[in-house]
This record gives sequence, structure tokens and C-alpha cells, in this order.
Amino acid sequence: MPDISTTSREGMTKDDERVELLIDLLKVIVGKLIRERISIANTIRDEETKLMEYRAEVERQKRILEEQAKEKEKRAREEAEVISHKLDSENRDLKDKNNSLKTENKIKDVLLSKNDHERQTLLVHELTGISNQINYVIADMAEEFYEADEYERISSYLTDLKKGADKLSVIKKQFLKLNDYDIIGKHNIDLKKYLISYFDSLSLQRTDKRIEISDEPYLAKVEVFELGVLLDNLVSNAIERNASYIKVIFNNDINEIHFFSDTGPIKVDPIQDIFRLGFSNKRNGTGIGMYLIQEICKDFGWEISIGSYKQKEVDFVLKLGEI
Repeated sequence: MPDISTTSREGMTKDDERVELLIDLLKVIVGKLIRERISIANTIRDEETKLMEYRAEVERQKRILEEQAKEKEKRAREEAEVISHKLDSENRDLKDKNNSLKTENKIKDVLLSKNDHERQTLLVHELTGISNQINYVIADMAEEFYEADEYERISSYLTDLKKGADKLSVIKKQFLKLNDYDIIGKHNIDLKKYLISYFDSLSLQRTDKRIEISDEPYLAKVEVFELGVLLDNLVSNAIERNASYIKVIFNNDINEIHFFSDTGPIKVDPIQDIFRLGFSNKRNGTGIGMYLIQEICKDFGWEISIGSYKQKEVDFVLKLGEI
């Protein structure tokens, strides 16, 4: 076939049909190569983007895990500190309780050996001021921690404070009436005699007292001041609800004490919630008083429940243990 090269041998004759055929063939091949190159470039770019995103996500997850680990370590540290403080507090409480019991007995002996009315009146006045001040502080603290949603964290400390304040009040009101009892630890006392003495000593201006207790002795092993705290909280609960009467009945047949008052209905469901720590349906209530009653009953081996509460008359029932 004729030579298709140019005279200078540097090119080819463009209008030759062989050259035109070659160009047409190469256009298809080159076009395909270009498209494939673009596709490969896009694939590589997508893979690089995904790799960068993956690496960024790995770094993000790593930071999250590090932050979670730090937070977990912080919580563990705080919990360990709380437990440590609680153990320290419990140890101090045990020592304080032991010292307090010894001191209480010494003070009782001193007071009962001195016929000094002014001195006794001064002590009662001082104890009243201290217990009232502690109770005011407890109420303020409970309200503030409720609002900060931290009540559960400090409830055990508030309970100890409340119990101590109530015990001061009981000491103040009953110290000079305890000649017949040893006040250190638990001892068997005539529960009926004590109840009669307790309610006879109450000075209630707007609340009528009705006591139905037989003379037949009933021995119970109790800690006298703890029993006073229990009774004080039952009485104060009724008075705060504007009770016009408090009626106490001792059921000899089934060993139960009933505390009636016209303070109903109690609109709480379930009703046992009133014994739950932190629960209160009274304004400025600490949520501790009824809880203390239940805890003291457990310590004595007793049970407390509410016999009736939906009507006007409310009945708190103390089921006593076996004699």
C-alpha cells in the first residue's frame, strides 16, 4: 500500500483512511482509559475520605473512652471518700455513743443527788434551746438538699442529727423521772407504767389526752431514751396535724399499742411510704421522724403499721414482741 508518512517522515497524512481508522479506534480506547482513570481517582478519593473519617471517629471514640475512664475514676474516688468518711463517722459515733451513755448516767446521778431547782431549770432551758436550734438547722438543710436533688446522699447524716436532737429533747423532758430505770443500754422496764408516766407528764394545750392502759405490768426490753424519741415523734406528728385528741389503748390480748388521733385522712398511696426516709407530706418536713419511729421499732423487735387512715381517725399500731 502507498506510504502514508509525510515527506519529512515526522507525521502521517491525516486524510488517509488508515489514519482516520486508527484515530477512530484510538478515540474509543483513550476515552475508555480516561473514564476508568477518573473512576479510579474517585474511588481512591472516596476511600481516602472514608479512611480520614474512620481515623477521626477512632480518635473521637478514644477521647470518649478516656473521658469516661476519667469520670469513672473520679466517681470511684468520690465514692471511696464517702465510704471512708462514713466509716470514720460510724467509728466516731460508736465512741461518742459509748462516751455519751457514760456521761448521761453521770449527769443523772449528779442531778438526782442535788435538790437544786434553779440548776435543774437552767439545764432544761439550755437543752431546750440546743435541741430546738438543731431541729431548725435540720429542717433548713433538708429543704435545701431537696431542692438541689442531693437529699439521698446526705440523708443518713440528717437522720443521725435528727435522732440526736430528739434524744436531747427526751433527756430534757424525762431525765428527772427516770429514778426507777437504769438508762444505759437496753433494759427490761414496765412499759405500761412508763407510758402512763410519759403521757401524764405531757403538757398539751389544745390536745386532749385519753389513756386506756390496765395496771397489769408488761415488761419490755428497750433503751429508755430511744423509746422517748419514738413516743415524741408520734405525739409531735399528731400535734403538727392539729389533733384535738390523742388516745392510747394497750391491747393486752394481742400485745398491741394503738395511738389514735383525729388527723386523717392521710392521702398517701401506698400508705407505708410515710415510713420511708425522706418522705414527707408536711410543709417544711424533714422526712426523718416517721422513719426514725420505724427504725427504733425494728431495734426493739417491734412492728409499726397504720390500722386506719382513710377516715378522720388515724390509728398507728405498735405490735410488740413476745414478753
